[in-house]
Amino acid sequence: MPTYNEPKNDYTREDQVTPSIFNELAENERYLYAKRCEVVRKTASTETQVNELVFQKNGDYYEPKTRKNGTISALPLKVDVASEGTKLVDGWTEFTKDTLLPYGTYLIQSWISDNSTGVGQTGTMVTDVISFYSGNNSELTYRNFEYPMGPNHYYVANDREAAWYRAIRIKITLANANGFKLNLFVTQSGGYISTSFTGKQVIPDQAANTLSEIQYKMKYKRIM
Repeated sequence: MPTYNEPKNDYTREDQVTPSIFNELAENERYLYAKRCEVVRKTASTETQVNELVFQKNGDYYEPKTRKNGTISALPLKVDVASEGTKLVDGWTEFTKDTLLPYGTYLIQSWISDNSTGVGQTGTMVTDVISFYSGNNSELTYRNFEYPMGPNHYYVANDREAAWYRAIRIKITLANANGFKLNLFVTQSGGYISTSFTGKQVIPDQAANTLSEIQYKMKYKRIM
């Protein structure tokens, strides 16, 4: 790879023209030629650098290619997700109410099974996005605000033709210098579609782990 040399720009009439001046200009020209286009593809273990990007005619359109040392090849920008993996395709990690999650943004998946009506286990699975950072915690503590929570989700808690609905939501229960904890909360009661719902039927304020008729598990994957 050629090297760049800062050119001299304070020549005077008394200076002599020497071969070193032309050699320096030639070296800089070679350097600029090599640097005029760089495409770099990085993976967890390798790095590929290309010095030149060209467009090669392929039927009715031009296809981007790379040229290195006179050889034209396909542009190495395709990422093999199966081997590299991403945060969105990696598997879910199961956690409990006592798991301390580092500050960040997460997809939270909650599975719940409910036997509160005594007619068999039934329930659902919901997915939320929860985002919490240390700066958020400092602001909430300063203002004496409640910890954030996800939206309400309603599920059918029986297996009868007349559906009996109950609500759940994810809520942050604790935060400290290292991260935060989450748990699943359930309404005190539920109701049929014709029920005039009251606060205890629409506000999930009971921790699911304190209710014997509830079985649940939570999983997460960090996305930011």
